[in-house]
Amino acid sequence: MNDNNLEQLDNEIQKLMKKSSALQNKIKKENITIDTDIETIKKRFKAVDEIANELSNKIEKASKIMLEEMNELEHEIKSAP
Repeated sequence: MNDNNLEQLDNEIQKLMKKSSALQNKIKKENITIDTDIETIKKRFKAVDEIANELSNKIEKASKIMLEEMNELEHEIKSAP
């Protein structure tokens, strides 16, 4: 091979290395974006889960109160003349 061919090969290799580096940087950015999106989704699911638990607790309390009131009402009905 002559020096001209070697120089062309060297230039092509350098171009490919630059493209490879640019692609690696782009992949890193995409991975960071994906990781950030996953964390955001996890936080949202956690928030939804907390709200669901809160609502469940409120429903349970309301059910207990209604049951107590129904028992009191039943007792009043049974003890009425």
